[in-house]
Amino acid sequence: NSFLDIYLVFGCKYMITDGAGIANVALMNRKKRLYINFSGIYNINISDSYYTPFIMPKKFKSLKSGKLISYSEVLEKKLSNFLFVKDLNEFGYDIIDNDNEEIYQASLEMDQYIENGKKEYLNEDYQIKFNKLLNKFNIPELKESKISSYFLSKNIDLIN
Repeated sequence: NSFLDIYLVFGCKYMITDGAGIANVALMNRKKRLYINFSGIYNINISDSYYTPFIMPKKFKSLKSGKLISYSEVLEKKLSNFLFVKDLNEFGYDIIDNDNEEIYQASLEMDQYIENGKKEYLNEDYQIKFNKLLNKFNIPELKESKISSYFLSKNIDLIN
């Protein structure tokens, strides 16, 4: 029921969310969020927050070739601006949710962050590279939030 939804968020260590409305309850209770399946790359800086230490963006693929496309192409073609998957599909692209392994590894990073109070990365250069990509499209870089290091290392070829 609705009360239980609120109660669970109030008592959790942190929340794994895709940005649904209930995620704001976590913020109201000063609980941190691991933001998964983030599709709006063009406005990722809006979610940049002390309370959102990690964000994992969705991936985009071409329906014609079946291949994943770089975030540079996503931003250039404004693919992350589509509100409905149906419209994105008609434009020739699809969106891919984060897989179980990505979510699991990001949750391990989040646990480590909650326990130790710091974000440890496999390679800080990947985060810098992602921020440079944002800057290239006049999107302010992430200051508080970071992209999961596992996600970046697994998908570094998409950040060109």
